[in-house]
Amino acid sequence: MKLLGISMDCLTKSGNPITITPPLLFRFQYIDQDKGWEKIGQSFTNMQYIKDWDSNTNKYVVGFLNEEFYKTKRDRDIIKTDIVNYDIKINHFEEFIKNLSASINKSNTEDTFDKDDNNRYSNNKELNQSLVNKMDSIEKEILELVEKLSKIKNKRYEKTLELNFIKENVKELEADHTFAIHEDPNLKCPFCGSVHENSLENRIEIVKDIQTGSELVALFRSEIKELDSKIHKLSTRKKQLT
Repeated sequence: MKLLGISMDCLTKSGNPITITPPLLFRFQYIDQDKGWEKIGQSFTNMQYIKDWDSNTNKYVVGFLNEEFYKTKRDRDIIKTDIVNYDIKINHFEEFIKNLSASINKSNTEDTFDKDDNNRYSNNKELNQSLVNKMDSIEKEILELVEKLSKIKNKRYEKTLELNFIKENVKELEADHTFAIHEDPNLKCPFCGSVHENSLENRIEIVKDIQTGSELVALFRSEIKELDSKIHKLSTRKKQLT
């Protein structure tokens, strides 16, 4: 995939990250000897371990969704899985606390506590409540981190799209300038026959546009780098909590 310069990241049905293999992306060029044209693109029957492999690769192959989308979607799905697993842990912990509290309450109604027993009960009750409060606090912080990560990653995705758009414009301007400096003072359009002035002033304006575009590229790269730093810090904090 690196040699081809492409990468489509997905998750398996068990939740593990995986990169789609080249045969899946070129499956529309493969004609099954038995199924023929009727089932073109559907001949890879051993891909069921990849979640929604057919619809996802369809959208990637036709260019409807790009690599950055699938990377973001993969990260989002991993976060969702982490939340589900964390909820399961919380439910188990709450069930444990519930059973422990019920046991203590039952002992309290059936037995006569002496002073030491009462102190132990009070300490246990306070400890249980402290643990519950701490778990609630951790859960809220994780949800806040997930929301922040989602917003920052969406913002990074938008910045990346804008950066790529500006870079392409700069390339076109550079090509226009290279063309202009080797041509006559007047340029005739081969399609409509219109004559356009190729003056020094016009070429200078192109150079100014190139400089402005280059400054914007540097600015967007700096902003994306800052967003990456925030994503790293939030992800690190989330791992510490889970």
